[in-house]
Amino acid sequence: SRKNLARAVLGVVLVTLASLAAWWALAPAATPQPHPAPPPLPVAARDAGPAETSALVVAVRGTAEYGDGDTLTPLKVGVRLHLNHVVRTGRDGRIELLVGDEGSRISVPELSTVQVETLTSSVHGFRLERGRLAVEYDPRAGRLVRVEGPGGKAVAETRGAKFTMLSTGAVVGLATEAGTVDLWAAGKRVAVGAGQQATAVEGKEPSEAAPIPLEVLLKVAHGAQRLELCAAVQGRVRPAAEVWVDDRVVAVGADGRFQADVPRRDGLRQVAVVVREVGGATKSQLVACRPPGGSELLHVKVDWGP
Repeated sequence: SRKNLARAVLGVVLVTLASLAAWWALAPAATPQPHPAPPPLPVAARDAGPAETSALVVAVRGTAEYGDGDTLTPLKVGVRLHLNHVVRTGRDGRIELLVGDEGSRISVPELSTVQVETLTSSVHGFRLERGRLAVEYDPRAGRLVRVEGPGGKAVAETRGAKFTMLSTGAVVGLATEAGTVDLWAAGKRVAVGAGQQATAVEGKEPSEAAPIPLEVLLKVAHGAQRLELCAAVQGRVRPAAEVWVDDRVVAVGADGRFQADVPRRDGLRQVAVVVREVGGATKSQLVACRPPGGSELLHVKVDWGP
């Protein structure tokens, strides 16, 4: 009868719903998938023997130290850097390393900290903790240069290019002069070609590659004035940039903002604010010391460095 048919259909539906409910209750909860890590070292790099185990120091200027722990010693021409060696340059320091052949060099300018991560016949790997690296790497089959930012969260790789990498701690910036460099962060790869730059804020994907700006960004203003201060400087730059205020390095936030208090001292009449972007272009601005309630912009200068 129709009633019996309806009861049978209803029974099938109820059994099906009960089965789905049981499956849903027993199914494992979905867990968010983390971003893929930057690419691991190629198998060839992991398996390669000690065919090439050092980087040769070919030039030293000013203050530069190296070591494999807390104790650092002065760096001299002819020293060979090995795995886990750390190099630090002072305010006036600069060094040049030979990696692999005469045509492949890495320059470490002032106020930079670099650690040797990998040195084999197939991979030359370094970690830029803070500061910058200038890399000129001749293309050769079967090898690459790899530069990591702090914590390995951003990685630059190329088999042949000329580029600069900058780390402010919160941001890694990459500018390419020749060739192409891959910038990895949060599982995303961006190819940065000649005349382009890209940035990677800690924990986030890198920006898309864009032309290196022709104009350096530097906006400066006085903050709240205190009697003991010559200037309370506040400003904004592009996130991948270095800033000096009164010849002191100033931290730059992920949004490009910075601030610095400059105490009064005898003979100090003005404060220099200098920014250097990842591509090497610099801009400086002089701000006058002032009594509370007054300010004066004295001079603006743009300098395109090497």
